[in-house]
Amino acid sequence: MAEHRVEAGRTLMVSGPASATLLEGEAQVLGAPLRPGERVTIRRWRLLPIYAVKPSKVGVELGSGGGVEEYAGSTIPQAWWEASNRLVSHSKLKPLTVAILGGVDVGKTSFTVFLANRGLQEGLRVSVVDGDVGQSDLGPPCTLGSAQLSKPVFDLFFVKPERLEFAGSTTPSKVGGRMVEALRRLCLQELERSNLVVLNTDGWVAGGEAEAFKVKLTLRVGAEVAVGLQASGELEPILERLEGEGVEVLRLPASPRVRVRSRSERRELRWQAYTKYFGQASLRSLNLQQVKVSGGEPKPGAILALYGPARRLLGIGVLLAYHPQRETLKILTPAKGFIGEVEVGEVLADFALQGHARLLQR
Repeated sequence: MAEHRVEAGRTLMVSGPASATLLEGEAQVLGAPLRPGERVTIRRWRLLPIYAVKPSKVGVELGSGGGVEEYAGSTIPQAWWEASNRLVSHSKLKPLTVAILGGVDVGKTSFTVFLANRGLQEGLRVSVVDGDVGQSDLGPPCTLGSAQLSKPVFDLFFVKPERLEFAGSTTPSKVGGRMVEALRRLCLQELERSNLVVLNTDGWVAGGEAEAFKVKLTLRVGAEVAVGLQASGELEPILERLEGEGVEVLRLPASPRVRVRSRSERRELRWQAYTKYFGQASLRSLNLQQVKVSGGEPKPGAILALYGPARRLLGIGVLLAYHPQRETLKILTPAKGFIGEVEVGEVLADFALQGHARLLQR
């Protein structure tokens, strides 16, 4: 373990794969205190900003490809602090749903975590709703998830979702209508038990269809405030339309230290989520005389929603084989219990060419 001494007012930026432990001093990560002796895991292609409130010593273990850089000051813009203080104050008076909007690689997830941590530090009950079907953190890709946080977090990937909704695709443009209604349900459910509900949305923002989708989504979930993270005004068509609908808009700068990821890195991040979800999966054979199939023709590589009694979502699965003559489906899933209905989603490129073998070899 390499030890790094960080002066007060500076930030140690750790890129994964790595782990970091506060050995001495006082530090924060995304608005939450890092406790002495606490070990934090940083995933590959993720960054962790450790800000030294007082002179600190941080132990870092790097995996292959991991790295460490040090910066003067905080990587959290002052505007983020001001916005979070305003939103937290509002939530103390009345429960609030906030939609986080922005393109890819602008820091939406970082601000979501930062705002959630600030709310928890102020004694609020805070829920997070993950609305990104392609780069989801709470649940596996193709799903939308929510959870009420019990403690500050540094990475939503390590939070277990309490509720999941099936979208059936990793592409918002293909399932936009379904996403809107699913996220509406999740946000309303969380608002019944939390002071602050933070909805993190996907990065599809360019073009008329994307603009209409984001406006409709923000309005349908009941968000009173939309936070727009942008680098050069790219969100203005959406934000101006929302203001015209009576939604309060907070315009914030993109994260100054965000990591721009390639297409292949984004695909590997999805595989991290698949691997987490399918970690305890098993092979199951379903008899089609006992199971209803909806949503389309079963094709190998398709993502599946698996429902129990009363159409309760048990989990998702991957279709490995369909045998019409034997009337059976062979699937890989961690879902337990009786499956009464299978809804067929999109055939994913991640699985289409025997990609599921990566899960079987876990």
